[in-house]
Amino acid sequence: MNELSKLGAARLSRLVNKGSVSSREIVTAFLNRIDALNPLHNAIVSLRDREDILQDADMADRAFASGDAT
Repeated sequence: MNELSKLGAARLSRLVNKGSVSSREIVTAFLNRIDALNPLHNAIVSLRDREDILQDADMADRAFASGDAT
């Protein structure tokens, strides 16, 4: 789903809970949106390392898969 960054948090949560989308996919969609829009708006001055952000998303996905997500 290419439009994940346009969905609200409640909808994204439902998609993750249904297994339709992963945290990594959501984070990637938002990072891609930042990449596309920030050069024009310069709204984000500093962003953590992309790989660190994606690793956190992977940890969330693993926690959800194992039933440890809250």
